Amino acid sequence: MVRFRLILIAAICSVLVACLGDRPPSDFKPEAAGQPDPSNPQCPDLDGSYDLAGSPLARAITDRRPPASHGLPIVLTFKRGVTSTEAWWVVPRERLQKWAAAERENNPGDYARWRELVLRGKLAGERSWDHDGFLEAVAELGPPAPVFAGVVRYACEQNWMRTRPQPTSYRADADGGSHETEIWLARDRSGDLLVKNVVYNLKSFHIWGEANNTIRTSSRASWKRIPAQPHAPADPLTEADLPAANAAGLAEANGGPASCSVMPARLVDLSSYILGNSPAGVALAYFAPLEEEPMTSPEHCRGQILELHFSGNSPEALASIDGMLARAELVRSVSVLAGDDDKPNLRKLRVVLK
Repeated sequence: MVRFRLILIAAICSVLVACLGDRPPSDFKPEAAGQPDPSNPQCPDLDGSYDLAGSPLARAITDRRPPASHGLPIVLTFKRGVTSTEAWWVVPRERLQKWAAAERENNPGDYARWRELVLRGKLAGERSWDHDGFLEAVAELGPPAPVFAGVVRYACEQNWMRTRPQPTSYRADADGGSHETEIWLARDRSGDLLVKNVVYNLKSFHIWGEANNTIRTSSRASWKRIPAQPHAPADPLTEADLPAANAAGLAEANGGPASCSVMPARLVDLSSYILGNSPAGVALAYFAPLEEEPMTSPEHCRGQILELHFSGNSPEALASIDGMLARAELVRSVSVLAGDDDKPNLRKLRVVLK
């Protein structure tokens, strides 16, 4: 009985599959890749930029929504990666450079912080892994550098590329029907993006016991053309792409961190610096925010002003700690805290971070 069911299902599927699919519009002619991918020559070359921010298509094929662009245009750029086709959110370089030039003059401190952050491409210290935190820190100051939106390619066929699998949609009707969607992309000779959206109706069946399976019984296809935009490369920003921060901006930027969200990473960096540069016989005995400072100072983040205690048997070694800290790139100033003069083996310092 089971074998008969399998034969019947196979016969039905062969008929249904032959009937699936609607013909594309006559002007939908996918272009073959000029330099085919050796791993799959049927894959098209999608390299190009398209106005897809906020569109249902972008939400369906990417892993990340477009970041805040501070009023600048942002496009989705496809590029061939090492192993697959990638999607990137990109603010066109010339618009970004125009914004940077104006921001440098109007808000030099914020510009210096933004420039340092986008060129570094990550948060400092142990928070370098926190990409979402990095994007939030950038968004506080200005538009983003190119942002990776996800891998696009999952399969290719006749110069069409199928994108990431879409979730199956279930209906609560009497026959338990459901449907699943495939999104296919191609590019024509003009550079426009061709979109084929195929919705398959599914039929449930049982082969054995409670096991449930589905077959595709019919389909409907819809087609859309997305005009190409001027190409916006997804290459990382370099020093040469952005005007240098002026002296006033650098001085203002050094007065505070790019974002209080990066302060924990700065504290970790300072702790590592102390551990690696303290003279022999000197140990860090206390490391904490200076509680006498205002907790919500408009000029400083919590943790930016520290109280540090060092212990050691050599007064000369303890005294050298001041200079060691002052040489750290993270440190703005070092001063001695009064009190406990009866403890010559302990040195208390007030340290302000940049």
